Amino acid sequence: MRVEHLDKLLSLNQTQKDSIYNITLTQAQQRAALRNDGGDRKANMEKFKQLQEIQTAKIKSWLSPEQGKLFDEQQEKIKERMSKRSDN
Repeated sequence: MRVEHLDKLLSLNQTQKDSIYNITLTQAQQRAALRNDGGDRKANMEKFKQLQEIQTAKIKSWLSPEQGKLFDEQQEKIKERMSKRSDN
């Protein structure tokens, strides 16, 4: 999820924006390295999932309880949309 989108949704302060930007940048670099390494597709998908879970936890650690609730709701909406797409 892009930092700009999160800022719009959660009204982040500058420290939160900077921290979340660094978290997402690091994860993007890790995902790119995994893609470039090739390897087993199934194993890479599991690693991508783990990276996403780590990123989510790190982002939530920077949010207030109210922001965390909104973030969780947004994550749930995304999962629902993805589930509907995979059902088609």
